Amino acid sequence: MTLLRIDSIGGASGNMLLGALMGLGVDRERLVTALRGLPIEGFDLVTREVKQHGHVGLHVEVEVVDVPHPHRGLAAITQIIESSELPERVRSLSLAVFRRLAEAEAEVHGTTAEAVHFHEVGAMDAIVDIVGCCLCLDRLGIDAVACGALPVGCGTVEAAHGILPLPVPATAVLLKGFDVTPTDLPFEMVTPTGAAL
Repeated sequence: MTLLRIDSIGGASGNMLLGALMGLGVDRERLVTALRGLPIEGFDLVTREVKQHGHVGLHVEVEVVDVPHPHRGLAAITQIIESSELPERVRSLSLAVFRRLAEAEAEVHGTTAEAVHFHEVGAMDAIVDIVGCCLCLDRLGIDAVACGALPVGCGTVEAAHGILPLPVPATAVLLKGFDVTPTDLPFEMVTPTGAAL
């Protein structure tokens, strides 16, 4: 059994986790080719090597091309993933992450997971980040993941629904039962996508 342990000092977001996983040896071109098997268009994966505090890492961003991106609900995202040619394990993991994310958003908005909509560019980012991470786990042969305490920021952040406390409510729901380390940093250190992953 191959176990991956994540000990984060800077938080967790979809692109941070994707960069860390790719940095373990997943080839960018092969990953992008696999992601292009999703029935969506209008994105690219931009990577660059960064150096901080004497250590080298991989910074990854999902670049969204200027084409119309519809609001997508859980049913539409499920259809996208299920109709892809991704390995079964990748489809299953990706859908489980999206289900967790939708359930957390539903809880804080007083609705159902099926009624939650992931909006425009955010939906595209989330699809690529989540499916990309699940592809990396599969390519790396990771059977299980353990996670140390995640650092969370304080204060507030301005979001589509107004000013929210940190961590934002959906992130707080997703992190229930997990160890966190409060910091005095006024940033969103763990995003809902990062927490769901």
